[in-house]
Amino acid sequence: MKIKKDQKKTKKIIVISAALILIVSLLLGAFVFALNQPESAKKNNTSDSVNLEPPTSEQRDEGERIKEESLDHENDINNDTKITAYVTSSNVGQDSYSIRIFIDKLSNIGSCAINLTSSSSQSVTVEPVGIQALPNGSTCKGFDVPLSLLGSSPNWLATIVITVEGVEVTVREEISL
Repeated sequence: MKIKKDQKKTKKIIVISAALILIVSLLLGAFVFALNQPESAKKNNTSDSVNLEPPTSEQRDEGERIKEESLDHENDINNDTKITAYVTSSNVGQDSYSIRIFIDKLSNIGSCAINLTSSSSQSVTVEPVGIQALPNGSTCKGFDVPLSLLGSSPNWLATIVITVEGVEVTVREEISL
């Protein structure tokens, strides 16, 4: 029986020794890693406080330069006299018909008007919507036309007149209910 007790003690000593060696190795590794950090990484320049000091002249000059550059770029984009637009989504749901339009001009000034004409010459006009700027263009704010307005005619032609900053474009989409 004594032999078994010695084996249990030996196993216990080996496990404890391995755990201690592992812990010492991790601590030593962390210490070596911290010593090898560059100076810029050792300095903790981040702070939760807000700098309420007035901007330096260099910061003001850089801000003005960026502002001018931004305004110059905006003028380059918005001086177009021709725009294109296309339908990105045209869906007939249970209760309504929805259509979405993408406009290749970046703006939020303008409007979109839609007129739906059936194959039997029935006409439905929906109140115009505005233009919404996107990161790379614009979109009509969207049309959701209740199917009850469209009656029983199965085929329709949607004519969307888009006016952006005085420039007009027309998009047409055939609809089958």
